[in-house]
Amino acid sequence: MIFKNRKTNLRFNNELENSYLNYGSKKDKIFIRIAYILFILLYSLFSIVDYYLVPQWFDFFFSIRFFFVIPLLVFTMILTYLPQYNKFKQISILTSYIVGGVGIAIMLILEPLNIVYYGGLFLVFTSGYFMLNLNTEYVFIGSSFILAILIIGLASTNSINLTTLSAIVFFISQNSIGLIGAFSIEQFRRNEFLHVNSLNETQEMLNNMVNDKIEEISKAQISTILALARLAESRDKNTGEHIERVGELCQKIADNLPLTYFETINQKNDFVHSIRLASSLHDIGKVGIPDSILNKPGKLTFEEFEIMKKHVEIGTETLSKLHDEYPNNSFVRLGIEITQCHHEKWDGSGYPNGLVGLDIPLSARIMSIVDVYDALMSQRSYKLAYTQEETMRILNEGSGKHFDPDLLLIFNKII
Repeated sequence: MIFKNRKTNLRFNNELENSYLNYGSKKDKIFIRIAYILFILLYSLFSIVDYYLVPQWFDFFFSIRFFFVIPLLVFTMILTYLPQYNKFKQISILTSYIVGGVGIAIMLILEPLNIVYYGGLFLVFTSGYFMLNLNTEYVFIGSSFILAILIIGLASTNSINLTTLSAIVFFISQNSIGLIGAFSIEQFRRNEFLHVNSLNETQEMLNNMVNDKIEEISKAQISTILALARLAESRDKNTGEHIERVGELCQKIADNLPLTYFETINQKNDFVHSIRLASSLHDIGKVGIPDSILNKPGKLTFEEFEIMKKHVEIGTETLSKLHDEYPNNSFVRLGIEITQCHHEKWDGSGYPNGLVGLDIPLSARIMSIVDVYDALMSQRSYKLAYTQEETMRILNEGSGKHFDPDLLLIFNKII
């Protein structure tokens, strides 16, 4: 098969290929339906053009469009609503793509001077490469067939002239560029699918590990979860004893909080005790981040940072499933808050949800200060450690922007 190359990830084994066909299918179907609607509108508008510009072919073109091409497009669009659609998606799209393209090619052969048809064929090729989500070899086969019909038809009717020859060269160039684009897009989608699939497998592995351990006594549960947190931390060569240091600092801030932050003294004591352990879970989702990104010695690219940000989602989902089974476990509940929200910022510019001010859980607001403090004070492969003075200056500059100003005042007193 064309482009069937394991190195380019454009074909998987049968089981993985079936999973890929279902990947992002809802979003793909929206684009496919939009493309079909555009095709139908395009063919309908051509009837208006024919009526005024090529009345001699109006009856013939009208019959082809409204009794064959448009019904086929409507039928294949209806198929997208069937549950089994993914099984025959590529063949149905390819069929309608070829029929639509050949229909316009025939119009061009009969009326080679009608510039509107050239625009129509351009739109057909564009949608084939970038909207219909056809596999690369399918769109190549379909486009080559349409072009072959056009070239043979123009040659057999002695319609090859400077205009049609220029159009043929243009369409060949468009298809060459489109083929490269479609190839790159499909390769990107497949690599993205592999990464997402790997994350799902990692998350499933974590869930299984945690669910197995949750059957044990409470102390064993906590020990196991902390061990997973240290496993995640150990994969990041830059962090060292990070979780122990941030746990101690989080507990210090919590211990110095006024009682007005809590309803009862017992609630504060529970919070102070739990936050030290729960803070260890803040980066547990890094288990699902590739080593090439986690331990990159320089600044991450935009795409790499988007992947890195997924550690919040991975960790939150893992702990949330655990919390569903044990909703009264305050340690896990606090761990979810910290894992999900420790990258939120006081002014709302953080991620993943852009929470603002007191909408950010107290535990995460504490963790945010401590996490940045320890990162600045620690040496990394891409930077030296900051001094205590430099670190506190940077933190205080973020007061009211990145950090809760009241908590930062407490941190300044205890550090």
